Amino acid sequence: MTLPEKSQTTTAKKATTAKKATTAKKATTAKKATTAGTRPGGRSARVRAAVVAATLAELAEKGYDHLAVEAIRHRADVHKTTVYRRWGGVDGLIADALALSADQPWPIPDTGNVDEDVHLMAHEVYATFTDPDLRTTPTALIAAALRSDLGAAALGAFFTARHRRPPKS
Repeated sequence: MTLPEKSQTTTAKKATTAKKATTAKKATTAKKATTAGTRPGGRSARVRAAVVAATLAELAEKGYDHLAVEAIRHRADVHKTTVYRRWGGVDGLIADALALSADQPWPIPDTGNVDEDVHLMAHEVYATFTDPDLRTTPTALIAAALRSDLGAAALGAFFTARHRRPPKS
């Protein structure tokens, strides 16, 4: 093999390796967005909280079709590379917002009567989704999740987490 041929082969191998690394990094970023394994405190937690809050605010105001990383990063006061590196884009942001929501407490009624408990839970859901002050964000988040593969997976995980959570005493 001549020197120019060897150089071309080496360059092709490097390009293939770089492409595989980029693909793996995107997959890892998407997984991070849905698993959200962050530390409970520190800068990382503050950045996550700010970005998720900005995502929810932008989503509620503009909807999924007009959701933009630039607007979210500006509202959260972080650099856009932080958003792309950690969440990969809008779909990762939606997935993480749902993952964070799944961790929020949801009081499950325990009146001692299953029928009454189910009635109270249904009433709470109804009240949330019919109240103009409360419905915008959850409605927009669910609608966005239905348009995103990552979001749909996170929405499924959200409901699974809600159903597995033991009632609070």
